[in-house]
Amino acid sequence: MGRPKGAKNKTSSKTTGVSKLIKLVEQLVDRMDRLEARPEQNVVRTMPLSTSSNTQTTAPAKRENHFESMPEFDSCKDDSILDRKLWANRQPSPRRESVRMEDLICTKCLRTKRVNPQYEPNPFVCNDCLTTGGQR
Repeated sequence: MGRPKGAKNKTSSKTTGVSKLIKLVEQLVDRMDRLEARPEQNVVRTMPLSTSSNTQTTAPAKRENHFESMPEFDSCKDDSILDRKLWANRQPSPRRESVRMEDLICTKCLRTKRVNPQYEPNPFVCNDCLTTGGQR
């Protein structure tokens, strides 16, 4: 009698599944072997469990500073020399005149306050009265 149409051979599907599984396991073993060949990169550093004052901690090993061997290490010194040469003949920009402060009387508390005349509203109310509502 034979197989009905569309039916698959169970033994062939099992063998392909097993062969796929074998390939995956082989790949995993290869990866593990490669990782074991580089143990210094796989070190997991953990903090000690006890944080009591009796335990002594050692300082981490001093690493080499690669920036010190780079040509850019002394570039900031060259920049400051160049800046001094470029700015040698320049004068500072002119500044504005100082402001003459005026004494004004607050219309709410009647105290005299020294204020910039630019901020002189009519009638003048001091900051204390503005923030407290004049309750002095």
